[in-house]
Amino acid sequence: MASPVVATYSIAACDLDAGQWGVATQSKFLAVGSVVPWAEPQIGAVATQAYANPRYGPDGLALLRSGSTAEEAVASLTTADEGRDQRQLGIVDAVGGSATFTGSECYDWAGGLNGPCYAAQGNILVGAETVQALASTFEATTARPLAERVMFAVSYLAIAMLTYLLGRQMRESQALAERRSAEIADLAEVNELIIRRMRTGVLLVDGEGRIRLANEAAQSLLGEHDDARNLALAAPELARRMRAWLADGPANDAPLRLGAEASEVLPRFVRLRPQSENVLVFLDDTALVSRRAESMTLATLGRFSASLAHEIRNTLAAISYATQLLEESTEMSEGDRRLLQIIHQQCLRTNGIVESLLGIARRERASVEHMDLLAFVRRFVEDYRQVLQPEAGTLQVAGSAPVPLSGAEWGLPAALSTTFSDAGREPTTEGVKVTLTVHDAPAASVAGESGQFVVVA
Repeated sequence: MASPVVATYSIAACDLDAGQWGVATQSKFLAVGSVVPWAEPQIGAVATQAYANPRYGPDGLALLRSGSTAEEAVASLTTADEGRDQRQLGIVDAVGGSATFTGSECYDWAGGLNGPCYAAQGNILVGAETVQALASTFEATTARPLAERVMFAVSYLAIAMLTYLLGRQMRESQALAERRSAEIADLAEVNELIIRRMRTGVLLVDGEGRIRLANEAAQSLLGEHDDARNLALAAPELARRMRAWLADGPANDAPLRLGAEASEVLPRFVRLRPQSENVLVFLDDTALVSRRAESMTLATLGRFSASLAHEIRNTLAAISYATQLLEESTEMSEGDRRLLQIIHQQCLRTNGIVESLLGIARRERASVEHMDLLAFVRRFVEDYRQVLQPEAGTLQVAGSAPVPLSGAEWGLPAALSTTFSDAGREPTTEGVKVTLTVHDAPAASVAGESGQFVVVA
């Protein structure tokens, strides 16, 4: 928006042939004529402005009356004034001599021009052109009376300034309109992109049943048709439901099948505007709805599993605490102590499984760990032997060189437990002999008398 007009400019002038002296001024400040212009016949004219010193008027005329020239009066007034850097002054004397003064602290642009019979000055202007226009207009109208010459100079300049400000405001308004237009175009593109990429099919249908807009999901559901712009031809059942909705209001909530693939969708209808004939049709793919329902079900199961895991962990804590109390007894036999040790180890193992389950329920990222697979398997087998019955078979690990592995450790115990359990179910008369061979290869093999098992590392 254009800034308000705050400029002040004036011209002090005389017509020696007519014996006239006068001042013309323009400013945004009210009652400027009571401060700026001062004149006396056959003596001179004074214009004081900017941070005006009202004493410049009567004191300047007094100096001219005493015989001082315009230049001498300006010098005398400004030299005695401590605030001269904020003053602006123009004087024309009795013989047409002129002088102008602009202080160094006047607001830009500020300055003045003087010539025979005139002194023009201004402050808070757009540039020197304003004062130059004052001077040139006065010089170009020598055939007119003094009053007309000074008024023409000020009036023409006022018109020029108003035209300039109006033009600037129009340019700023045009620039603003162009920026707003660009922003609206960007928003329209964003909206179109969002609608086009929505998984829900969107159709815009006019009052005559023609499809005005269809996003990618809707086009996929409707399929390829030569008459796809006509809803009644592209999807007759959908067109029938829309007409029924327009006539009766309530929509049919039953799904329908569309396109060559007979995709099942649930249509919804909304008027584009109240009382408008254009209708927005939303086509919800029931497969997506089902997947969202499955996701919600899985989330619920995850929360339930987490709750169940907490309860199991509380029970394990109680068992582990009871085991520690029993181990403190002095009357326990070695066999009973060994049994308590097995119970404690299995509590720790089960607690690790529970922690893994809780990590999945909390959707924690699997942390990548660097380990020696052979050492890990040896530790696992040693723990597994604690609960393995002698008659069930034997379990041993083969391998000597370390096998580095990067991955999540929490899934390995479950995989190995399942493998050994499957091997133990094989029918044999002497039990199962299981050998787990660990080597630097894509897989680790578990060999038993009754079969071959592979654990992917």
